[in-house]
Amino acid sequence: SQQLLITQELFLFSLEVAPGDFFSPGTTQVTYIFVDPSGQTAFCIFTVTVTPVDQVPPVIACVGLDVTETIPLNGFGTTVQFSEPTATDNSGTANLQSRTHTPGQFFQSGTTHITYVFIDPSGNTAECSFNIIITEVDNIPPVVSCINDITQEIPLNSFGVVVEFTEPTATDNSGTASVLSATQRPGQFFQTGTTTVTYIFADPSGNTADCVFDIIVVEVDNIPPVVSCISDITREIPLNSFGVVVQFTEPTATDNSGTASVLSATQRPGQFFQTGTTTVTYIFADPSGNTADCVFDISVVEVDDTPPDVTCIQDITRIVTIDSTGTTVSWTEPTATDNPGVVSLQSRSHAPGDFFSPGTTQVTYIFVDPSGQTAFCIFTVTVTPEDNVLPVVSCIPDVTETTALGTGGRLVFYTEPTATDDSGVVSLQQRTHGPGTFFSSGVTQVTYIFVDPAGNTAECTFRVIVTEMDNIPPVVSCINDITREIPLNSFGVVVQFTEPTATDNSGTASVLSATPRPGQFFQTGTTTVTYIFADPSGNTADCVFDIIVVEGK
Repeated sequence: SQQLLITQELFLFSLEVAPGDFFSPGTTQVTYIFVDPSGQTAFCIFTVTVTPVDQVPPVIACVGLDVTETIPLNGFGTTVQFSEPTATDNSGTANLQSRTHTPGQFFQSGTTHITYVFIDPSGNTAECSFNIIITEVDNIPPVVSCINDITQEIPLNSFGVVVEFTEPTATDNSGTASVLSATQRPGQFFQTGTTTVTYIFADPSGNTADCVFDIIVVEVDNIPPVVSCISDITREIPLNSFGVVVQFTEPTATDNSGTASVLSATQRPGQFFQTGTTTVTYIFADPSGNTADCVFDISVVEVDDTPPDVTCIQDITRIVTIDSTGTTVSWTEPTATDNPGVVSLQSRSHAPGDFFSPGTTQVTYIFVDPSGQTAFCIFTVTVTPEDNVLPVVSCIPDVTETTALGTGGRLVFYTEPTATDDSGVVSLQQRTHGPGTFFSSGVTQVTYIFVDPAGNTAECTFRVIVTEMDNIPPVVSCINDITREIPLNSFGVVVQFTEPTATDNSGTASVLSATPRPGQFFQTGTTTVTYIFADPSGNTADCVFDIIVVEGK
């Protein structure tokens, strides 16, 4: 340490080190000496310590440390050994502080990031990161399912043939194996002789495997004879004949070699064939041993060619109302007999009790015997809608009219009767009279006849009554007023007068009443006399006059 002596006359005695001076690393003691005028001193002593500080991190050798390993496909990982990174430091010491992995650990397939951290005594750190890369590598070739050699026979002088075959296949641990190349493929033309076919399969990693096989095309005569066979033969014979001799034209054959002969025949023409079916087989062969056959049947059938005898029935007709949709019809069913004694109903188009719509329906019964002989019974069922309902007439009451006496009749008008029908159509067939015609005095019967499309008729009959009515009153020959003078206080007098008269177009007019009559006593004063005349029709007319009785002076 250094000592600083500070002297001052009054206060600071001396100063050799001052603030701002340079201090070397380590601890330096600084002393201040103070003095007063009496020479008394005092000290201030302190230290200045300069400490070196390390801020430089360690230096790591961390270049080219990535590690790459390969493993088989689906190996999932492996243990990896690697050289650990190292570090140096200006302090002379750098220690490993931490690491994420260590050599010899198991690393999964893929990339694993590894970090090493180093530290120096001052706490400065540095890190090194690198990758461990585990790659799954497929070095196993595909597994090929190859095929066997193929031999294809072709006719002589054909020179070759298109060959179809099932291609070889391959599988691989990668899941994919494809055809890299094939010298020939199915459906190509192969010449006569042996052709070596090579298929090469590859997986995605480029591993290959092949399949090699031969396609052998051999020209041989393998074409069988061409047979002209014959159709099945059927012979019908009477019942209980048991069989018959059958003649037939034998089948023939040709061959590309020019020769085809009968190798065997189970039956020949002219032999006896029993009732039933006999299968006949002819086998033809060519010089190369190729064979072809002709197989046909000779059927001998005992047949009954007599059809059943049917007892049919007559056509049936049913009548229904015009608005009907049809009716059920029943009948006695037809029957049949047959010479074997057995006959059955094979089918019928309708049965008794079925519903038949309007119109004509054909009914068919088919009978069959055991030999299949059939017979028919055909008849018709005719359902005829018939309208037997009469029209409904709205008639009118009797018509009464009057006319003047002696006219002999008059024109009469009236509302005509009408009619309706279930068919919807009805027309006036005839009428004896019509409105507006002349009707004679008296009673005239009028008839209207209506008809529907089915010819059903209905009539309306009413009377027109024309009555000659006398509505002309009698013609009266009246008389004038009559005056009679009598003495005073006579009170009255009997008066005679000529009575009034009347005539009428009917020829008769009589006095219906008279008040009073000639020869009666009339009191003094005026008396009104009324004569009323009537004809046979009740028409009236009157004559009114006064009889005046005056007492004289």
